[in-house]
Amino acid sequence: TGEFTWNKELQGLLLGSFFWGYLVLQVPGGMLSERYGPRRVVFYTMLPAAVLGLVSPVSARLNPWLFLVVRVLIGVGESALYPAAQALFARWSPKSERSRLVGVSLSGGQFGNALIFPIGGLLCSSVGWDSVFYVMGAIGFVWCIIWWFLVFDSPALSTRISPLEREYIQHHVTFRDGQKQQPKPWGAIFSSLPFWAILLAHTCGNYGLYMLLTQIPTYMKEVLKFDLKSNGAFSMLPYLTMWFCISCAGTVSDILIVRKILPYLWVRKLMSSIGTFGPAICLIGVTFMDCTQQIAAVVLLCGTVGLSGVAFAGYIKFKIFFRMMGTMREKKK
Repeated sequence: TGEFTWNKELQGLLLGSFFWGYLVLQVPGGMLSERYGPRRVVFYTMLPAAVLGLVSPVSARLNPWLFLVVRVLIGVGESALYPAAQALFARWSPKSERSRLVGVSLSGGQFGNALIFPIGGLLCSSVGWDSVFYVMGAIGFVWCIIWWFLVFDSPALSTRISPLEREYIQHHVTFRDGQKQQPKPWGAIFSSLPFWAILLAHTCGNYGLYMLLTQIPTYMKEVLKFDLKSNGAFSMLPYLTMWFCISCAGTVSDILIVRKILPYLWVRKLMSSIGTFGPAICLIGVTFMDCTQQIAAVVLLCGTVGLSGVAFAGYIKFKIFFRMMGTMREKKK
């Protein structure tokens, strides 16, 4: 009954096309951020993504394959954000505060996912589906401008913090402006068991998260039989739960580490285990639900998506830990 008569195969391609582009700058984005600074990398990749969001409705009406190309390019633009964030955290976060800083920062992504479902449903039902792209594209454009003027690559370059805060941060991080970039030890990286463990955990975790992100609205509509507005409201709940879990997991991790209740390594392993096995158990439960068990299905989806956020204090923190250790080894040399 919508504007487009796209079959399921084409819908699947369009939903997946963003993630094809999202692969492109995952590794180069981090390397570029280390070389040129995360502030520039994020600005010059996210600004085109915001502009492409604004032209998405036009491309969809012209040709679905043109829309697919636009979605791929938006994915390319957004793919540098998380790698650049890792470089930013390494420069700004003291070890004793890292879990909270990373947890609160990255939980913003899940809070945004939660907001877009009810807002998108309201815009679609009251204004039109294309208004979602115009509103989000405009917000993205304004966000890029704010980012450029408020964010700095390191404490040494910031004009918005006190000398005391600058000295404190620089004393507790290993990064120094102007330090020489060492050749990447690719052989050591690809022969490292911790690297493969993080890669496997990230792959499995993100597969589940992005599958749910694209398919929860369809599941709510076609299986649980929610209308458009209810769909948006209930689709929001799993990501609000995830936002809450990310924030709590980061705080709990720091407490366990600072108070020496558990070793650093075991804290990360514990959070990774909860953030992977917990969602798996809940998702198995979802398979037994139908439209007569709407509330139970939503609760299980909240557990599936929400508990995934605990892993943000697990294998995602390991990435920053190993980046820090690599910098320390370079300094010793």
